[in-house]
Amino acid sequence: MRVDITPRACRVGEVAAVAAAATAIFRAPPRSGDMAAEYPLLFDEEHADRLRVIERGGVILSHAGFWLGEAVLGPAGRARIACFGAVFTRPGQEGRGLGSAALADAVATARAMGAQVGLISGQRSLYERLGFSPMPPAIGYAPGPGPCLGTWSQADPGDVARLYDAEAVRFVRSPRDWHRLLAAGTVFYGPGTVRQLDRAAYVAVDAASRVLEFAGDREALAAALPGLGIVEVIAPAHDHALAAVARGWQRRAVPFPFGAARWDPSFFDAPLPFYGLNYM
Repeated sequence: MRVDITPRACRVGEVAAVAAAATAIFRAPPRSGDMAAEYPLLFDEEHADRLRVIERGGVILSHAGFWLGEAVLGPAGRARIACFGAVFTRPGQEGRGLGSAALADAVATARAMGAQVGLISGQRSLYERLGFSPMPPAIGYAPGPGPCLGTWSQADPGDVARLYDAEAVRFVRSPRDWHRLLAAGTVFYGPGTVRQLDRAAYVAVDAASRVLEFAGDREALAAALPGLGIVEVIAPAHDHALAAVARGWQRRAVPFPFGAARWDPSFFDAPLPFYGLNYM
C-alpha cells in the first residue's frame, strides 16, 4: 500500500504516542528509558506543532521534531535557534523517503518560525543535503590526579541558572526550562547528574563520568575536578578560558557528531552553544 509521505504537525493529544514510538526505537533493549521524560523540551504538549510526523491509520511511521528558542552567540549577539532531534522511521518503513520528508518539513517549519541557526546530532548525508555542516571537534580534557579543592553538593537551580546566564555562549533557558531539565536527569544522550561547586561553578556529568556541560569559575573547576572522579571534561573548541587553566591535563580532539546550519549570514562565524542539558 502506498504511504502518503506528506508530513503534518503533531496534534495536541498525540505527543505521548510520538514519544512512545521514539522510545521503542531509541530505547530498544538492551537500552531502557522514556524519551518523553528524558527530553521534556522536545516532547512538549504546548508546542506539539514542532513535532512533524507522517502517520497512517493512527500509526506514527516517521518523525522529526525540534526545540525552538534563543541562544547567545558571544559577540555576534542573540540568535533564534532550533535544535532538531528524535528523527526516526519505524522499522519496515525505511527506504521510502519518510525520514527525509519529515526532517525537511521540520527544517522548513523552524525557519518559518524565525530560526536563524539549526543544530542536529549525527552525521548523515540527509543532514548535509538540508544544509547542516559538521561542527569542529570538541576538546576533551582529562584531569590529572589530585585533591578536591572545593566542596561539591547537589545543584541549586537558582545558582545553576545564575552561573549559566553569565556564560558568553549559551542557550537562553527560562525558569520553566531549568526546572524540567534538572528534573529530567538527562545529560546529552543519557542519564546524568548536576553537581555544584560551592557557589562558583557547576558541572553536568554523564553516566561515564564525563562533564558535558559546565559554567562558572574555570580556575575553581580546574582545582576541584581532580578529586571528583571525572574521566574527561568535554568542552567546545571556543572555550579558551578552560584551556588556559587546564594545566598539565591531557587533551584530545573529540569528534562529537554535531551538525549546524547557519541560515542567517550574520552567524556564519559565531561560536555555537554545546548541547549539554539542552540536547533537544
